[in-house]
Amino acid sequence: MSMFTPLRSRPERWLFTALVAVMLAPIVSQALDRPLSSLLGEAPGGAPITAAAIAIALCGWLFGAAKGGVRLAVSVALALLMALGIGLASGVTSSGAIALGTASLTVLALVRWLPPRLPPALDGLFGRHRALTLVYVAAALLSIVQVGRVSVFMADPTRTDAQVVPGLEFLEHHSCLTAYVRGGELAKDRVDNLYLADRWPSTVDLEVRPETPFSPFDVDAFFYPPPFLLLAELLAPLRGDFLAQRAAWFGLNSLLLAFGLWIGARAFGGSRWHRPLLLAPLFFASLPVLTILQVGQAQAAVVIAAVLGMLALEVGRPAIGGFALALATASKVSPGIFGVVLLVQRRWRAVAWTAACGLLLLLLAWIAYGSDPLISWITYALPRLGSGEAFAEMLNHPESAALNLSPSGTPYKLALLGLELSDPWSIARGVNTIFTLLVIALAVIGAHRHRSDRGASLTSRALGWMALLFLTALRSPFAPAYVAFAFLWALTILSVEVKTRRVAAGLVCLFVAATILPPISLVGQMLFVSFVEVITIGMAIWLVARRPVADGGE
Repeated sequence: MSMFTPLRSRPERWLFTALVAVMLAPIVSQALDRPLSSLLGEAPGGAPITAAAIAIALCGWLFGAAKGGVRLAVSVALALLMALGIGLASGVTSSGAIALGTASLTVLALVRWLPPRLPPALDGLFGRHRALTLVYVAAALLSIVQVGRVSVFMADPTRTDAQVVPGLEFLEHHSCLTAYVRGGELAKDRVDNLYLADRWPSTVDLEVRPETPFSPFDVDAFFYPPPFLLLAELLAPLRGDFLAQRAAWFGLNSLLLAFGLWIGARAFGGSRWHRPLLLAPLFFASLPVLTILQVGQAQAAVVIAAVLGMLALEVGRPAIGGFALALATASKVSPGIFGVVLLVQRRWRAVAWTAACGLLLLLLAWIAYGSDPLISWITYALPRLGSGEAFAEMLNHPESAALNLSPSGTPYKLALLGLELSDPWSIARGVNTIFTLLVIALAVIGAHRHRSDRGASLTSRALGWMALLFLTALRSPFAPAYVAFAFLWALTILSVEVKTRRVAAGLVCLFVAATILPPISLVGQMLFVSFVEVITIGMAIWLVARRPVADGGE
């Protein structure tokens, strides 16, 4: 019997496992190296950690694919020895060795756990679709490179050549995490009104960047409800070392995303769940998702928590579902649209659990930070968000206005075409009101459709949830590209309903259009983004309002 029997008998399963292992190993390693270095007072390993992690992943996977039936204790010992050897060859410190050892154990767990749990439809896929397989392999290799590059930038912010879009200066200096960390610090220090604009001085263009504890990153503004600050407590042990906090947050966000994509594919993919599963690594490495991970934006985590919360409610786990949905709503408000869905469907138990968990989160935030953050958010931050004052600079900045996905940003886009309006915000407010009513109406329609047809697949329900989250996020006066995460995730799930090559090509074209920005003039980019905005909004409306379909799109 050949030593490579596992690989030869089911090559598709093992090669997909290799793809996942090689993508996750650098993330795990870099997420641990800087935090451990900070706690132990050592110098971080930097870029070499990424190369060492990839080597460890390949060696660990090859061992798993080549040998079967090895005792767990022997496998663990070999994994740790391999990590130690590669770590010593890379010249890492003890913190780097621990990080690589953890990555090696992660790969070991993956190669033992994942292959038997992959869908049977993967077996023989290479033989059935040779041309498509070659395209997929090329995309997978590019995905590995992209994730590895970003992990290097997370290790060393001076390596701007490794960031997700090299040459784009904004992304070299932008980190949403700065707002979360500083907001948490101000709340713990019990300052008066942590949302006060003077505490968050920022401009879109900075010729000379002031030196701060967050340098080389600009300090982003914080607008989130107080319970969101509880998440910042995860990084509290690393206070004072933002680069270590940034690396840890990158790892937490990435692993949550990987978990969400796995659960989503299994739960929502129906009998064709191999399709969204195969697309998951490519989606993970797409420009919008890697941008979210690089800048530390919480959008993906909030969407995943909300969608998995609704899933838990669907399968009879009201406590877990209620907590996840309450946490998502208390973090970004927009997932509260699911409250409308649950009320219309008269799911009182789910409503009660979600409300109770929401009150618990408010109570915890009150205990942790006092009453001032909540009062200030209601009396100061919310009015500024509603009036548009909080986004005034971004809405009036040409590049920000051009790339804004929010329908209420239309008047500011018209200004780029030379159509000057005396009071663009009054028009924007009217557009936002109409759009809000539309989203609420869609939530009611979608809730009624799925209540009356319990035979609908989870695929159909999940697509409606994701589309609703996307549309609700567009209510913000300023909606950057990252709010499209829920919609892009929906496209990967929608793949299970594809029956023709023409439809498949259309979905691919839409995904590409929603994830790129052509190198053309600013006005040209504005027109391109506006066109994509109209198409995605229209498709999201269709996903919510359409008649529920059965498993597999039948």
